Amino acid sequence: MLFKLSRAHGLFIETAPLTALVLLAAEAQGLDKAWLWAAFAAFYAGRALHWFLYDSGARGLSMVLTLASGLLLGIWVALRLAGGGG
Repeated sequence: MLFKLSRAHGLFIETAPLTALVLLAAEAQGLDKAWLWAAFAAFYAGRALHWFLYDSGARGLSMVLTLASGLLLGIWVALRLAGGGG
């Protein structure tokens, strides 16, 4: 149990700061609040599922939710800054 809690904390520290920065950048670039909340909800759901599914083979879904929310926002911000997306 202690190992599981330790890993949950470690994985959160690895992903949360960058996701928060990408959320801030997306908001600064004018992304609609509904999309920001959807990305946050996906990240949060992914983190919660990761804890519940840690010992399961199905925890890949939680990893996808956690990482995809930040990755997709990051791509959107990069395209927006490059002038090619919006």
